[in-house]
Amino acid sequence: MKAIVLAGGRGKRLRPHTDEIAKPLMPIGGMPVLEILLRRLGEFGVNQAILCISYKPEDICDYFQDGRWLGLDISYSRTDQSLGTAGPLAAVPRPADCCLVLNADILTDIDFADLMDEHHRAGPIVTVVAHEFLLPLDYGVVTCDDLNSVVTLDEKPALPILVNAGIYVAEPELWDKFGEPAFLDMPTLLKQVLASGSPVNAYRHSGVWVDIGNHTQYQYACEQFLADPQRFLKGSGQQSALKCR
Repeated sequence: MKAIVLAGGRGKRLRPHTDEIAKPLMPIGGMPVLEILLRRLGEFGVNQAILCISYKPEDICDYFQDGRWLGLDISYSRTDQSLGTAGPLAAVPRPADCCLVLNADILTDIDFADLMDEHHRAGPIVTVVAHEFLLPLDYGVVTCDDLNSVVTLDEKPALPILVNAGIYVAEPELWDKFGEPAFLDMPTLLKQVLASGSPVNAYRHSGVWVDIGNHTQYQYACEQFLADPQRFLKGSGQQSALKCR
C-alpha cells in the first residue's frame, strides 16, 4: 500500500520556528510530526511513501533517507516552488492502485483500515476525511419560527461542522485530471472532480485530529501526544485491510 505525503509547505504561521525547521520536521514529543504519521501508517500496513517536498528539501531527505529505518520504502518528488495542496500530485507518476494522500503536518488517531474499508464500500474516485469539529461562536444565537417568535436563545454556542482533514484515498483515475505540474489546491481539484460527474465520498472522523498550522494548534498537538503517545503511533493490527481491492 502506498501513501503520498504532501510535505512542501513553508509553515509561515509557525515562524520563527519554520525559518529554521521544515514544517514536517517540527518536533512533537521529541519526534518530527511527519515521523509520527509515517510510523502510524506503517502500523496499518503502508510500506511505500512518496514525500512531495519543496521547502528545505535537503533537511527532509537527510532525516528520512530511504525510510528503511522506519520499515518503509521512501522516495521523493521534489519541485522547486510551492504548488499548493494538490499541484504536487501532478509530478507524481500515476499509481497502479488506489493510494492514501495526506498532509504532512497533522497529528491524528484515525483508523486507516476503517477508512479504506469505507472507501472500497462506497467506490468513489476520491474519499475525503471529514473531521467532526465544534466551531465556537462569539455571539449569542437566536432561533425563530416562521412568525418570528423566539424559539431558543443560545449564548456563544459551539456549532458542529465537518472540516477537511487533509487525508484522502485516491483512485488512479484522479491523475487523469492533471496536466503539467502547476499550482492547484485540493478544494479546487475536488470541485473539478465533482463537476465532471465523478463521485467524491466523505469519511467522518470524530477522534483526535490536529493540524499544527499555527502556534496554538502546535502546542495542542504536543499536549495530546504527550498525554498518550501510543494512541498516535500504533495501529489496529488490521494491516491486510489496507490492500486495494
